[in-house]
Amino acid sequence: MTATDPFLMDLNAQNLRPRDYALKLECTLNAQQIRAVAPIVCTIDEMWEKRTEASTCFANGQPSERCNCLWLGAGGSGKTWAYTKVLRPLFQRFFGFGRYTAGAPTHAAARLLGAEARTLHKLANISPNSALHRGAIRGQRNKNDALEQQILASLACIVDELSMSAADVYHALGLRFSVKRCENWALDLSRYLQEWFGKMPIGLQFGDFLQLRPAAQASLCEWVEVPSAVEPAPLTELQEAEAPEQASNAAELGRLLFKNSMGIVVRFTGTGRFSSCASGQALVAILQHMRQGTAMTDALWAQLQSRVYEVQQLQDLQTAPSRRAFLRAYWGALAWEQVARLQQLRAVLEAEDAGERLYFVQAIDKPTGDVPLAPQRVLTHFGLQGITARSGLVAFLNQPPWMKDGDYGLALHVMLSRATKLSDLWLIGVPERPYFEGFLHEHNKTLVDRMSLFERLSVQNEQAAEKYIQKLLWRGNAYVNRTLGGLVERCRDLLALALGISFLALFEQVRHQRPLATLEEEHQASIQSKLVQSVLLAEYQASKHLNQVAFSAVGGNRK
Repeated sequence: MTATDPFLMDLNAQNLRPRDYALKLECTLNAQQIRAVAPIVCTIDEMWEKRTEASTCFANGQPSERCNCLWLGAGGSGKTWAYTKVLRPLFQRFFGFGRYTAGAPTHAAARLLGAEARTLHKLANISPNSALHRGAIRGQRNKNDALEQQILASLACIVDELSMSAADVYHALGLRFSVKRCENWALDLSRYLQEWFGKMPIGLQFGDFLQLRPAAQASLCEWVEVPSAVEPAPLTELQEAEAPEQASNAAELGRLLFKNSMGIVVRFTGTGRFSSCASGQALVAILQHMRQGTAMTDALWAQLQSRVYEVQQLQDLQTAPSRRAFLRAYWGALAWEQVARLQQLRAVLEAEDAGERLYFVQAIDKPTGDVPLAPQRVLTHFGLQGITARSGLVAFLNQPPWMKDGDYGLALHVMLSRATKLSDLWLIGVPERPYFEGFLHEHNKTLVDRMSLFERLSVQNEQAAEKYIQKLLWRGNAYVNRTLGGLVERCRDLLALALGISFLALFEQVRHQRPLATLEEEHQASIQSKLVQSVLLAEYQASKHLNQVAFSAVGGNRK
């Protein structure tokens, strides 16, 4: 949506404050998304209350504390939707188009954030050949162009596709923001690693660290817990400039900058990308086994095997009734040499299908006019990340000899998660069954450990989300209250998050005064009493005690 959207134009004419403006946009959000946007809306609302000019809607007041949010979740879990449908219109209305900055590591990912988004390289004012040590970033000449003015004035910064963001580029971006904002925002540059992106009032970062890493680098979340990773770095700026092989120091500083930025962590678990049909849910189950490192059933493995094709079978599809669907689908592979051949084949088949003559000409970097350089739907796994292949995906899954096992496990997960249902996948070169069970976990231990850390943090933040919703007075809204559920249901959800879904049956037994057959008789009465008291407490005073309710409910049975 943009400012020319009729719905937004009507909404702007109502002169609502941010919390009420957001409520009008939330009719498409689920409970998880509402709780995720609440802290940011709360900060914008406070900035609006403290604005310097009461006659305008410009929310330029100083918030009591900066709001840094980290949204993590698999593709299709609702992160980008919550941003584009609620937060982006809020930023445009109350900050203005030039007072927030959005970026992503690739053009494809940036386009999903809106026309105003840029690549991280563009925002950091670097090219693939640029030096990335601190001296080079601090020494960048002032352009005083529109982008620099935007960085200086920004009240919010959004970074998408964190898993693909190179740590040294991320560090360069954060340092550039701090350097440009230093004077106007009264910054101490020696603390740029602690004051994210130049004391940015609102920071929103999202992605999924169980997707692709940046090329030839460790992920942002794979920081090293050693003293040399903190400021001041062991190398001086001169040493960094003279010893580029040691400039990996910039990458580790980028990981530390990210680590220090973690404030409110939200883990999205939605599966909105995938079809609700049996085939869609089968694909969801396969992806969950890959992410959790668990064994799938023989029946589920048989379903996956049913989508495996040999090359000869693909050739037969070219003349089969399903030919049109085959040509509408995306084609993807894990190596450029595969993709290059597939692009040639796709061009031939599409020309034949259209009954048109195909011409091959010398390739050029910048064609004149609207002439594509290659078929648009034949991509590597990097090009496919962030795309929903609603028309299907022909996936060549052979592991290139140069690809590490850890990266191969992530690539398999990304390729399978592009489609909306299992029946929309044509799979070639499928590896053995263990690759879809414990393989991703076995070869990405640090990533898995960090995701476990993020999950624990998200549980704590989930319990605290109610305070923002109460402060925004959203519980009085029928849609929000219905979506978030009643107080008893809220308490139950917190217990599920903190203790695992297996505890729900116990909770329901106690709530309805049914016997706890699995517990020893001598402890049954006291535990049941504590649980019932906690439920009643949640019903009566949840807004003040939700953080304690989830754990007091288990009482002496916590072990």
